[in-house]
Amino acid sequence: MATLRSTEGSTVFVWIVTLRPYAWYENDPAPTPIEGVGDLPGGYLLSAPYPNPFNPSTTIRFGLPESALVRLVVYDVLGRQVLVLVDGTRAAGTHEVVFEAGNLPSGTYLVQLVTPAGSFVKTMQLVK
Repeated sequence: MATLRSTEGSTVFVWIVTLRPYAWYENDPAPTPIEGVGDLPGGYLLSAPYPNPFNPSTTIRFGLPESALVRLVVYDVLGRQVLVLVDGTRAAGTHEVVFEAGNLPSGTYLVQLVTPAGSFVKTMQLVK
């Protein structure tokens, strides 16, 4: 990333030259990267659900470096399958899925992402 500055009177202009897209918000001291635009993950990844603990829904993000057959499944702590969120081929990039758990009891749940590179698991806590 290269930053170029120039001044004109009392106004400072800043240009950011980068391969990543950025947004500049008013009263923000630094540019904010725009996630998921123009970026491909360097590998398969499953991010921690957010928010966590949650009630009644949480967002689960996963990244794929290439188009792949994936399966995203929620289990309870006894290993019983609760819900299949994704089951099929997805394009390369970052994906978000909202898990709605309004009809489930409070407790710990596991989310598993199965990819050609292996399996990834995160825990999440439903609190009512």
